[in-house]
Amino acid sequence: MGTDELKKKLEPAMRHVDLLCKGFSVEVTPPYRSVLNKVCQNFENKKTWQQEIRELLFTIQTNKSVAKASSVYPLVKQFKDKFIQIAKTEIVPELKLFCKKNPDIEIEDFRPLFEIRIKQI
Repeated sequence: MGTDELKKKLEPAMRHVDLLCKGFSVEVTPPYRSVLNKVCQNFENKKTWQQEIRELLFTIQTNKSVAKASSVYPLVKQFKDKFIQIAKTEIVPELKLFCKKNPDIEIEDFRPLFEIRIKQI
C-alpha cells in the first residue's frame, strides 16, 4: 500500500474532520489535510519520535492566548470526544493496516495527525 492509497482510504475521515470543524466553527491550523501530506512526505526522510502515542494533544487559540484544551471549555471537550471517535473508528485502523503492509513505517510516524491545533473562526 502506497501513500496515495492511504490518502484515498483516509478521505472519508478527512471529510468527517472537516464537517466536525465546520459544526464547531473551528479550523485546524495547519489544515489537517496538509498535516497528512507532510506526514506522508516524511516517510521519505523517515523521521521518528521518541515517545509513543499515548494521548491526543489539543489546543485552542483565543484572541489573547493559547490554552491547553480541558473540561473548562465544554465545546472543546465535545470536539475532542468526536475527533477521538473519528480517529478510533476511521483513522487508526487504516494507519495500522498501512504500517502492517509497510514494515519500515511505524505508527509513531503519524504523531502529527494526533497533535492538532484548533482555532475559533
